[in-house]
Amino acid sequence: MAVTDERTIGSTPEPFPELPVPSSLSGPRSRAVMRRTFTVVGVVWAVGLALAGFGPPGAATAFGLGLLLPGGGLVYAGHPLSAGIVAVCFVLASAVFWLFSPLWLPVAVWLAGSVWAGAVTGTDPGSPSARWAVPATLAVLVVLGAVIRAVSFRAVRRDVAARNDHLSTRTWTPPVGRGGVGDPAPSPPLSDADLGFQRYVLDLALQPLESFDGFATLDQFREAAWRYQLNTLGWSLALAQYTTTPAFSGYLEEAQRNAVTKMLDPRVWRYWRWENLLGNLRWDPDPVRRDNVMLSGFLAAHLGAFETATGDTRFSEPGSLTFADRTRDHVYDYPRLVERLAANFAGARLCMFPCEPNWVYPHCNELAMTGIVMYDRLHGTDHAGPLRAGFDRAVVEEFATPDDRVLNMRSSRLGLSVPGLAKSTLTEADAAWLLSPLLPAVAARRWELVRRWFRVDGDGRLCVERVGSFDRIDVGNYKPSLVFMLATIMLAAREMGDEDIYEAARTRIDADYRSDTPNTVTPGTVTPGTVTPGTVTGATHLDASPFTAMLTTMARFGRRHAWHDLANRDRPAAWTTGPRLAQAPYPDVLVARAVTDGRDLALELVPGSAPGRFPLVLDRLTPGGTYRVAGAGGTADSVTADPSGTGVLTLELGGRSPVHITPAI
Repeated sequence: MAVTDERTIGSTPEPFPELPVPSSLSGPRSRAVMRRTFTVVGVVWAVGLALAGFGPPGAATAFGLGLLLPGGGLVYAGHPLSAGIVAVCFVLASAVFWLFSPLWLPVAVWLAGSVWAGAVTGTDPGSPSARWAVPATLAVLVVLGAVIRAVSFRAVRRDVAARNDHLSTRTWTPPVGRGGVGDPAPSPPLSDADLGFQRYVLDLALQPLESFDGFATLDQFREAAWRYQLNTLGWSLALAQYTTTPAFSGYLEEAQRNAVTKMLDPRVWRYWRWENLLGNLRWDPDPVRRDNVMLSGFLAAHLGAFETATGDTRFSEPGSLTFADRTRDHVYDYPRLVERLAANFAGARLCMFPCEPNWVYPHCNELAMTGIVMYDRLHGTDHAGPLRAGFDRAVVEEFATPDDRVLNMRSSRLGLSVPGLAKSTLTEADAAWLLSPLLPAVAARRWELVRRWFRVDGDGRLCVERVGSFDRIDVGNYKPSLVFMLATIMLAAREMGDEDIYEAARTRIDADYRSDTPNTVTPGTVTPGTVTPGTVTGATHLDASPFTAMLTTMARFGRRHAWHDLANRDRPAAWTTGPRLAQAPYPDVLVARAVTDGRDLALELVPGSAPGRFPLVLDRLTPGGTYRVAGAGGTADSVTADPSGTGVLTLELGGRSPVHITPAI
């Protein structure tokens, strides 16, 4: 693992934080919720046992056995096929609960099966053997669950010791925090390949606001929803601006504004009225007020990235984020959004709050907290401060196993997690970049532990030795593929500064998943013209979902601790006051680099489709000042600013062209 970088000025390597010896598989808050759950279930079982063991033969006994196991009463009633139907329906209802949150559905199936058993039994004595077989089956299942949990706990304790032994031989280098020494160092110019990927996301973002051509349109409830694509698109462009082109606004900022504005389209957020009704039995279409961190939290991080990268505060203006419904407008802005997030965090029994009703995902909550941290830095508030102690403990206690494997989801109402999801390479790598702004030591530790499963083959491609079932799905289109896992590893490796793994993941994605599908999106009134897919003159496509392609693009625009810095570090003053490239025609001119030191402006420009002469607009120049233009042909070798500090020049681009603009005096 790379542990040194010139951008960590003032940082020195440190030991990794040790994993504590566990006393339980779950954190204290989760255990408290689970005790309540098991108390309720225990009372139900006690009633069932009392009816089955001491009640008169017939309906009461059948109902009691049905309370012990779904379908158990129908076995007693002599209807094994019906019992099987109830059991299958209970499993399906539990699956629907897992996917869409209606806890009442499996409860209703369970209770309906018990009532059905009592109704069909009536006064019949039923099967005597079922009176002991159903309780015995329940006892076996309970004992089996306890044994599995005990075995798992012993295995975790062994794993903690092994992981601590590995960590004791390694160190990590903390990032520079807020107000750290020096300004964020600009990254090298975007390569031709990087610009091809940027063309892909720009074409999506610059189409008319009402159009979603090129986005995956499968559903708005799960991971293929537009909201995830829009937010990741916005983050990728914000990172590009932050790391490489902070002195360029133009179409790059327009694309980011569009990505935020599209989030207000009712087709993006209207799903919540139905999910809220199904999961909470509450009719409230407001997508921000309660739960739904998968929209509000992602959007907060999106807004923070946009405002940091661009300096544009328009979405912090009152009422700037209005979710307009047919009958009612839900009026928000960045400040109100953060206030609601903070209120949801403060009221959460697990210190994180649900995405869809009941299910709490640490991924979404980590983005939400990052959005709050960004807002606090930008606006001088402290919404995150009172929440951080509980939130930070929840990350490592409630939503991770004791050996620090991520628990991807936990029920806020039951306290239970979903077995098996803690063995996902994808979720462990995901945590590395997500936690980098919040808990960088934990992020680095998780990366160090998961990267042990990676190796680079003779062709320079990444091989992953531990691949779970969840890792084999492109969650942006639900198709079997390793590409989403590889994109996540690529992004995490870039954030952690592990360039060897980043390059290996990028090489494998480029080799195995590049697509020759032409770009069919026409952004606004701009016609891309004749393009060659896979080259700089056109958008680069992957044989993957748009969500995955955007993650890959986000990784390309990152660097070590880029996401951390975007969240925690203030914009250098030069970015706000120095000369800037304000307008360039898209896609005729692609901006590979644009940086300013407050006095000079350094650009690297690439013709997007063909060589030619192209007009550029500069702003934030000294009013009336004259600037020398060097590095490319054009109509003049200087430009004079008008009284507003704006200057216009025409440059001739025959290929990749560095351009340097400096004051004449």
